[in-house]
Amino acid sequence: MLTFKPVAQRDLSRLRRYYKDCNYQLCEYSALVKLMWRGHLHPQYAEAAGCLIVKNCIDGKPCFDYPVPGPDGDEEAALCAIEDYCVEQGISLELSVVPKEKAAKLLERYPRFHLNNFRSWRDYIYEANDLREFPGRHYSGQRNHVNKFRKLYPEAQFRALGKDDLPLIERFWQDYTEVFEKTSQSAKQELALAKTMLRLTGVSWLYVGGMEYEGRLISIAMAERCGETLVRLREDRAISLDDLCEDLQNIEKPIFLVGDGAQLCYNTCLDMGISAVLAPGNLVVQSAWGVAMAAFGQKPAPAEELLPVYLRLSQAERERQARLAAEAEKD
Repeated sequence: MLTFKPVAQRDLSRLRRYYKDCNYQLCEYSALVKLMWRGHLHPQYAEAAGCLIVKNCIDGKPCFDYPVPGPDGDEEAALCAIEDYCVEQGISLELSVVPKEKAAKLLERYPRFHLNNFRSWRDYIYEANDLREFPGRHYSGQRNHVNKFRKLYPEAQFRALGKDDLPLIERFWQDYTEVFEKTSQSAKQELALAKTMLRLTGVSWLYVGGMEYEGRLISIAMAERCGETLVRLREDRAISLDDLCEDLQNIEKPIFLVGDGAQLCYNTCLDMGISAVLAPGNLVVQSAWGVAMAAFGQKPAPAEELLPVYLRLSQAERERQARLAAEAEKD
């Protein structure tokens, strides 16, 4: 029988064992969310069949997250454990916030189930380029805000925040509370919860950053990475444009082109009728900023491990091999 225990701060590392590689792409599958909203969701967790099983209680009614498997997790066995628990407790089985890719499987398993889609529960999905560029008249208001910000804080810089910055963060909350205009109880509650979560700054798997101006923070952001943001479709290869286009024709998701040859690839894709997007000019080629952001939060590596990966021989080496091969044939 499953034994559940309430989620507490001391359990975060255990929850992260599962959430760190979880690719459900739903905000509820996050250790930080479970802790932050525990007063509302009342989450409890158990482990079975190598999976994390979370039971929430919303409006007095128990409901379960879809099981989150670990490296050797068995989702089928975890679902069976939930079923047995519900029978033993005399409660109905309800799964909440089900990942889209799992819905068909559940409906096949439970043909009498009803699938509900609540608009108020949907996550927000933003186009990254829209947030970077704010293009067109639709975003004129946002551009005005950005321009106003740059005039007020011309030297403001974004930087990562760590445990040593906790006094700065506390000062930020004092300043922010003085100008906080929302009066609803829910807004005040969310502000208090965010303040509590930021006390975790310095935890290795949390990403915290802020805009600093004249020695004071004027904004703060906090995030938890769950699962991979990039999915590798192929191993690194040096291939022709024709072979590349043949691969891209089978990809249904948006295609973004970056790198020194992005423009050439883009033109070829257009000729082949493949829908692809050329990355903005400031993002086409790698930059020191991009390398720094990729390394942010990662474990340091010694310099001797940072070796280049060559996908093919250099032109000089290829020409030398061809010359030696030609000479060998003459002999």
